[in-house]
Amino acid sequence: MCAECHTVPEFSDPAFKAKWARRSVGDLYEFIHTNMPDSAPGILTEAQAVDLTAYILQLNGIAPGSAQLPADAARLRGLSLASLRS
Repeated sequence: MCAECHTVPEFSDPAFKAKWARRSVGDLYEFIHTNMPDSAPGILTEAQAVDLTAYILQLNGIAPGSAQLPADAARLRGLSLASLRS
């Protein structure tokens, strides 16, 4: 579904990093979960949204942690995307 509107490089380009570097992983997850895909916003399950969030983090060179990301925006808000600035 993502490829209908997006390219992989778009998720790690300077514009993406500038937009998200001052936000949290929870913000990114919540945006994906409630707004994607454009053609049918909100149809992604929590598991799909958190998997996409993890994939985008991986594209940006953020190493995975020892546990899976929870599909919980409130808990994910504690994880900063500040490392996108570097």
